[in-house]
Amino acid sequence: MMGFKVVSHFDVCPNGCFLYPKDDANILFCTNENCQLPRYRKHEQALALRQAGVNLNDESFPSFVAVQQMVVVSVGAALAQMMLDEDKRELFKYRAEQDCTHEDGVYRDIFDGKVYQDFLFNQQQLFQDDSDIGIVLFVDGFQPKVQTGSTLTIIHCLVMNIQ
Repeated sequence: MMGFKVVSHFDVCPNGCFLYPKDDANILFCTNENCQLPRYRKHEQALALRQAGVNLNDESFPSFVAVQQMVVVSVGAALAQMMLDEDKRELFKYRAEQDCTHEDGVYRDIFDGKVYQDFLFNQQQLFQDDSDIGIVLFVDGFQPKVQTGSTLTIIHCLVMNIQ
């Protein structure tokens, strides 16, 4: 079964001011002139190789570990990966097969709520196709107690089609 790359790692400046291009390992410093922190933990070794004319993109050289990385999770790729699995794809049919008869004061699930009903019938007329997927994103940024100089962000994604 074919798969999708759901999780990607990107090198970033420890100060958060530069996202390094994925395909260029030769950039050794943050390009922000007020920062210019080194990209790699073994900076001296990487610098010596570059000064010797070595292309760090060449796969014959070991890759260097970045001082800091950012992890990106693709919601689209994760959903596509789930849709490739027949058993999981069956779970997505719940919303489309849901009884759309709305009864005031009766809430069996989120699809009985006013917001969904408005989306379905009144406002943008969303979810017209049985294969439409409803997702909710919750975003929360915070500063960890251990690393007070950095911030973290949690993104929680709920697939509303699945009961």
